Amino acid sequence: MIREPIKADIGKSGEKYLVSEYKKNENREYEVVFKNGFSAVFSAEEFLKYDLFDKEECNRRSYAELVREVNYGRCRAVALKQARSSPKTVAMIAAKLKSIGFDAETVERVTGSLLEEGELDDALFADRFAREKAEAGKMSADRIVRELEMKGVPGDIAAAAVEKYCAPDFETAKNLAEKKAKTGASREKTMRYLLGRGFRMSVVIRAVDGVFGESGTGLSEWDS
Repeated sequence: MIREPIKADIGKSGEKYLVSEYKKNENREYEVVFKNGFSAVFSAEEFLKYDLFDKEECNRRSYAELVREVNYGRCRAVALKQARSSPKTVAMIAAKLKSIGFDAETVERVTGSLLEEGELDDALFADRFAREKAEAGKMSADRIVRELEMKGVPGDIAAAAVEKYCAPDFETAKNLAEKKAKTGASREKTMRYLLGRGFRMSVVIRAVDGVFGESGTGLSEWDS
């Protein structure tokens, strides 16, 4: 499979394409030269699909149409492979495709079709992500929402998934504080740990007070 798009100026390529010559390379791909000077490499499947072996005029497609169709097919193949290898959001797939060099219009067409077919689903991704993080019990609900948003999940979808699967932050924070206390961690180190996991200060203080007993904010050691 050829991953990269054909790089060509198709703005003035409304004429029908005429093949001048072609040859097969060591990768079993075809290097095709057209009579207008445009050249590109095609997979064996593309070579047959678009009748590039026929050096007579093709009445079905212009150069512009050829480039668009080939690039759409390549873009879709890459997107499907990415989507099926591991769960991803629409934004993650789009970013990958653009990094390879596919134009925004092609990327939008491909991601739109995969959404319609159910190959991409931001809500499903958010549910899986939130459930996994909730089961691990090491991160605040706010932090999970932020991470989902960073992956391109809309805020309302991210919040709904977190609400569905995540326990209240105080409960999660207290459980973590109890585990840290059992390892001999100090009050201050436990607070740092919880803050690093995305819990709000008010939640951290309540959770730590519940485990270590009330003793101010516990910030004196590292906030001076």
